[in-house]
Amino acid sequence: MRVGVTDHAVEQYRNKYLQYRGGEMTDEEIRAVLARVVEQGRRLRRLPGGAREYVLDGLAVVVDDRNPGNVTVITFLGYYDWRWWWRKKETGMRRSPKVLAAL
Repeated sequence: MRVGVTDHAVEQYRNKYLQYRGGEMTDEEIRAVLARVVEQGRRLRRLPGGAREYVLDGLAVVVDDRNPGNVTVITFLGYYDWRWWWRKKETGMRRSPKVLAAL
């Protein structure tokens, strides 16, 4: 299985992960990390358009795996736990009594 990584995924990894971690990595090192997420990670869910979400050690990526021999990492989503917390927080804020009273 060949794993390709888009430039967009590398850019998102830099913006969402390295910016806060404070490290420096080359493009090839980032591509290797994202490819490892696909090779060793687990599939979580199907996304619109036939893409899938893979997670390994909390790092989540979106992968186009419709062609089994040649998969592509489309984008990097960030930490899975942080995204879960943010969705829960935002959903809770939309349904809080103060927000509903203001409507």
